[in-house]
Amino acid sequence: MTPKSILAHDGIEQPITEWALDYGITPAIIIARLERGETVADALTTPMAVTHCGQQLPIFHAKQRIPKRRKRNPRVLYTLDGRTMNLSKWARHCDVNAATVRNRIAAGWPLDVALTARPNSTDARHGPGVVSNFQTSKGTGAGSTAQETPNITFSGEDA
Repeated sequence: MTPKSILAHDGIEQPITEWALDYGITPAIIIARLERGETVADALTTPMAVTHCGQQLPIFHAKQRIPKRRKRNPRVLYTLDGRTMNLSKWARHCDVNAATVRNRIAAGWPLDVALTARPNSTDARHGPGVVSNFQTSKGTGAGSTAQETPNITFSGEDA
């Protein structure tokens, strides 16, 4: 079923998108209701759920929902200097935010650097970021012959 599918209700046949406009609900909600087995009348005339602030809460089909994030596997262990722990314990041991360590590891940082780098480090060995060892600027690229008054000439022909 698509938003262009034709539905009949009260002697009128029109696409789901038109019914959605008529009843103030989204085509996705109508389709989801029909796929759950509701009648056409119920799918069209049941108002959308509303929160205390008046914001509408659409009911999505299971295929349209964003899957929940999987929990991290706490059994993944990391070894450094002969000690083996998971990332949370390593973060506590080194007094670093656990999310920071996880993000650094995910970005490809080695464990020892991820645990010991100071926040917002710009050292190139710590992974991607802006480096602080650029050469000093040699000007703006405009050259060394800046003019006080522009030297512009126009031809006598009209454009």
